[in-house]
Formats: sequence, structure tokens, C-alpha cells
Amino acid sequence: MVVLDEAYVDFAQEHAMDLVAELPNVIVSRTFSKSYSLCFQRVGYFVGHPKSIAALDAIRDSYNVNGLGQIAAEATLKHLGYYRKNFKRIIRLRTQIGHELASLGFDVLPSQTNFLFVRPPGAEAAQWYDGLRKRKILVRWFAHSPFKDRLRVTIGSEDEMNQFMAVVRSLVVRWT
Repeated sequence: MVVLDEAYVDFAQEHAMDLVAELPNVIVSRTFSKSYSLCFQRVGYFVGHPKSIAALDAIRDSYNVNGLGQIAAEATLKHLGYYRKNFKRIIRLRTQIGHELASLGFDVLPSQTNFLFVRPPGAEAAQWYDGLRKRKILVRWFAHSPFKDRLRVTIGSEDEMNQFMAVVRSLVVRWT
């Protein structure tokens, strides 16, 4: 069996759903956690060959999704237009912010998610993390990992990203 996790598929240019029809050993996993902001509801689903899904169904817990999660997912599905518009906004901002950061000397990895993974210029990622945090800008820094030289920048609202970039520009002047 091959399980393909498409948690961020709504922000990506491609998906693997067609493989499910072609290959009986492929299952695609999707979640409402990322794109639909239902991370605390733990709602997701698998798509695969009927025999594979039946095998999973035979071993799943009978209480796999709580009632509130089901109601939240159903409400989300009734408002797909809103969410699709939001996906496009995030993709547009991700591209814009990625270009702006690159022009300031950041190493910006390609992204198909709702965040950017960047190596900042002029100072260590830890220093950037602290500098941003002191200015009430929250990013993720993975201190104890092979990626401790990078920051994860989640794409927020237009105003949040404008605030982020204003602080970044002030720090770039200081550290480069």
C-alpha cells in the first residue's frame, strides 16, 4: 500500500487523486485541518480502491470522528466558494511574499502549502525568530532540527503579511 498525504492539496498545483483510479494499492489521504482550519476537529478522509477502504473500515474505531467535527465539516462543505476564494488569496500572497523575501536576500524554498520555508539573511534564524517575536510577529523556528537555519512563515491575512514585511524590512536594514 502507498498512502499519499494531501493535507496541503488546496494550495498546490497538482494532486494525486487520479492515481487512485489507476492503481489499486494507492490511497489518498486528505484533511480538513489545513485548508479549512478545522485542526482541532480531527476530520479527514481516505480515497482508494473499494477493497482497500473496506479493509481500513474493518479496523477503524467506531468513534473515529466526533459529532462536532462532523457538523463543522458539513458546514465547511456548504461554503466551498468562500474557501476556494481563500485558497486563491493564500496562493497569491504566498507568491508575493516569497518574491519580496527573495529580493531582500532570503533563500525561499518553493512551496505548495500555506507557508514559506526560508533562510534569512545577515543573522541566524534564531536571531530573526527573537527579533520578529519581540515585534509581535510569530513564525516557527525549529531549534533542534537539521533546519535550524530556517523559519516557517505561515501566510496570514493581507494586513498580517504587510505587518510582517514591514518588520522584516526593518530587520534586514539592521542585520545586512
